[in-house]
Amino acid sequence: MSVLPSTEASKRTHTTVFIGNLPADVGDIFIKDLFAKMGAITTWDRSAVGSSRTFALCTYSNPDETLRTLRLLDGIELASNKIKVTVDETTRKFLDEFQQRGRELRTPEQQTAFDQTIAKDDEARKRSLEVVLRRINAEHAVPELRAQAAVVEHQDAMFKLKDRVTSEVVVPDQDKEGKAKVVVAEIHAFRRATEQKKTYDATQGTPLARALELAQSCRDKRQERYLRRVREDCEAKLHQFEKSYRSWSHDLEKHRDEDQARKADDAYHASKQREFERRYNDEEDDERYYRSRELERLIDDRRRERLQDERDARAEQREIEAEQKKAEAAKAKTEASAKDTETKDTPTTDEAGSPPGGSLSAAKRAPNNPFGQDEEQEGEPSAKKKDSKLDYTPKALRAAGLDPKAARAEKRKEIANNIPADKAAVFAYNMNWSMVDDELISKVVMQWVEKKVQELIGDADPTLIEFVCEQVKSNAQPSQIVSELEMILDDDAESFVMRLWRLLIYECEARQVGVSSLDGGDE
Repeated sequence: MSVLPSTEASKRTHTTVFIGNLPADVGDIFIKDLFAKMGAITTWDRSAVGSSRTFALCTYSNPDETLRTLRLLDGIELASNKIKVTVDETTRKFLDEFQQRGRELRTPEQQTAFDQTIAKDDEARKRSLEVVLRRINAEHAVPELRAQAAVVEHQDAMFKLKDRVTSEVVVPDQDKEGKAKVVVAEIHAFRRATEQKKTYDATQGTPLARALELAQSCRDKRQERYLRRVREDCEAKLHQFEKSYRSWSHDLEKHRDEDQARKADDAYHASKQREFERRYNDEEDDERYYRSRELERLIDDRRRERLQDERDARAEQREIEAEQKKAEAAKAKTEASAKDTETKDTPTTDEAGSPPGGSLSAAKRAPNNPFGQDEEQEGEPSAKKKDSKLDYTPKALRAAGLDPKAARAEKRKEIANNIPADKAAVFAYNMNWSMVDDELISKVVMQWVEKKVQELIGDADPTLIEFVCEQVKSNAQPSQIVSELEMILDDDAESFVMRLWRLLIYECEARQVGVSSLDGGDE
């Protein structure tokens, strides 16, 4: 089967044809197969136009197929019905413009070749249509057509019988004897034909009777199919109605119960309000209600509590001042004793500038304290160790005469300023991992990571946050974390890890000296 050339517009435009006067008892599979011979069907709808099933809408992929359908299928006879194929005014106008545009684009020679191609294609498709139509008519032949075919069959049998009788008749002679023989022979031949016909009717029945019987059987079957389809539709509608009714009844019962519960609740609260209004008396000594005397009692209690707080604050201030004075006195005493010791230990010098017996004295003192210098150096770290959490606790700072909040803030600022800003120095920093515990990760690191991930990718992905926290908890190297996060954060991975590492350095140093926010000293 040849394929017609299509223009660029036909490849883009779908057109729909309207099909009318379809046989109601012919299924969609047969009719759609018939129209599929004209081209590719994009949509087929036979139920959208009504329940009679005598109308349908068919959409083709390009206008060439629609024009072919209008040429070949409009007016054909399908199961004793002449179907009608047409399009609406808009589609008709578009098809006319499509044909006119094609004629304008072709030369006369091209137009002639195109018309010949169309004619050949139509002939090939007509032969295919005849095969499909014969199959459909054989499957869905109406009783009238079958009866008509039976009558034609009966007539053909009678004509054949007559020809056989005529062929057995002898040509008459001119004499009377010959004529008599011819008449006798014709009578015998007619009798034999009659006997044969009676035998055929007795065994097979007349073609007309068989046709009428077949027509009645087809009518009964068609009526039975129609009644069965109607009964199934009614049962389906009844089932849907019962389902909807049960749902509606359930919803109604639910709303009724809710309304009754709401009314009961309103009645309960109304009775409580009436009971309250009936029993309420501001002058009665009833502890369930606030009265003017009760309010005055609460105000007096609050006043006494405030006075007690003020007395406690003054007592605490006096204690702080006493501690400060004790600290200052102890400091002054220590300084005075240090000066006295320094004066006593200073040796007298001779004119040469060396102490008397200086070499001998030094030699004599050296064995007694060979590690004096080392002890002083070893004593320095111990002094530094004293600069621990206790030095920055609010109580110790108050005892030293300092503002705890300001002193801790100053120490934090000093720690932040000492953190290196260079990436290499930050990544190479000797981290005190003993300070990194679950409390620091859950309260500081996780919150910071969640905030930064939200800023970078627009979503606080819990999987990514948990991954970063696990890396920190396992004391992973910063370069390893950067390589793991590059596939997610791209160029921001290095900056993200560097800021995270600076945060860890700050928190570890702050916890080591006792000024971290997790120590509770700011409260």
